[in-house]
Amino acid sequence: SLAGCDDGSCTLPVPGYDCNGNCLAANACLCSSSCNSAFTNVNDEHITNVTFAGINNTSAGIAGGPVDYTSITGATVTQGNTDSISVTLFNPTGYTEYIHSWFDWNQNGSFADSGEYYFVAGPVNDVGPYTNSISIPANATLGTTRMRVMCIYNNSVPDPCISATYGEAEDYCVTVIANTCVYGCMDSTAFNYDPLATCDSTNGAICSPILYGCTDPMAINYNSTVNTDDGSCLYYGCTDPSATNYNAAAAVGCDASGSTSCCTYSTGCGAITGVNMSDVIHDRATFNWNDMNSATCDVDQIRIRYSDDNGASYSTKTMGAPVGNNAPALNTSKRILNLSASTTYVYDFKIWYQDGTVVSWHAGGTFTTAAICDNVTNVTASPTSATSTDFCWDSVSTYSFVRLQYREDVPGSSFSNIGGMGVISPTLCKTKNGITPGLNYRVMWRTWCNPSGGPYRSAQWDGPVTWSQPSSIRVEGGTTINNLDVYPN
Repeated sequence: SLAGCDDGSCTLPVPGYDCNGNCLAANACLCSSSCNSAFTNVNDEHITNVTFAGINNTSAGIAGGPVDYTSITGATVTQGNTDSISVTLFNPTGYTEYIHSWFDWNQNGSFADSGEYYFVAGPVNDVGPYTNSISIPANATLGTTRMRVMCIYNNSVPDPCISATYGEAEDYCVTVIANTCVYGCMDSTAFNYDPLATCDSTNGAICSPILYGCTDPMAINYNSTVNTDDGSCLYYGCTDPSATNYNAAAAVGCDASGSTSCCTYSTGCGAITGVNMSDVIHDRATFNWNDMNSATCDVDQIRIRYSDDNGASYSTKTMGAPVGNNAPALNTSKRILNLSASTTYVYDFKIWYQDGTVVSWHAGGTFTTAAICDNVTNVTASPTSATSTDFCWDSVSTYSFVRLQYREDVPGSSFSNIGGMGVISPTLCKTKNGITPGLNYRVMWRTWCNPSGGPYRSAQWDGPVTWSQPSSIRVEGGTTINNLDVYPN
């Protein structure tokens, strides 16, 4: 009021707002936005429905600035809550569209403030409906404010003030109310039921069902996904009644294989200790145990019995036979062959000492053989040039690598490898170069299920698949050859 001359420095309020940015209308939605978008053509794409927080407006495309639907009432959101928005389009030609939305949460007439833009969908080529979540800020200004929804042709950059040719924008009013809820699970049958909760904005998703199982991390069957203990916890321990630390509460043994390696025994000539399994594959397994010979105890004989029908019948392996041969049995391992694949075996031991001590069946446990290593199938040989051929096959159960061997299809010729020592899974094709044109060949193959090779492999070499290596590969008439250089030029 003291200035005598205008120097052009005046700051004028946004139309409809006072100098402090307060809307002069009954609510902020009735005040004009600081900018408006405009579209000149709605014939190819436009909005046909907007559904949000009480709004469910179906409309036809209207060109020009944002279509004014602020007279529609009933849209209400709560501070801190999340609501779903759904937008349906008119897009019969399948043009590429983007759907944007803005909310003037601080009611200052601008959509440019942080946290006021929400991406809905894009790029899309159909009518939808397309949905997304709108998270209302916990500090959103209470009262009625403006929201804008826009569909625009092939433009992913959000701009509430854009002027463009193809698309449409619509403005609506939405009322923000205070959040007076105590959030929590309101389902009395749920594990995390909260009797003090008054609101659940997740429609029950926040609730966790009661899941029974073992909740003790020290148990062998601990289940981290359950929340209520049902008394089913099992624990490792010595299960050999002849041991000094026999544990009647132990369910399995000293480890997952059921071994007695943790058992302790008296210093006399006693039960076998340290039993464990190794190299268990589909048809064999190796038993290991401690050397039971000592300065005062000489092992005369050790016998293992094992059964695939839970003890109804047994097979046996004996080390140091016959009893009384006066030569100590020094064995500390035994490999068992000709087992059945995918089978659980039970086993135990018996030991004889040269002083006459006999420890009857003890150190029992279980082990399970691996599944059969299946060979790959449907092997094909497809020449790709006069000197190269592609070999492809179908995968089977989990395996490590497949070996392929080929030779000329005449008696007495020698095999050569394809792909070195093996083609590692999951590769399903291998190209062999340097093949002699005009000859007939055969290929054989075998699969290994252990990356180190060894006996865990398919039962035999399968095949053969035979093929004729062409003298040349002709390019069919009408085929274009790209990037052809002729030398010298």
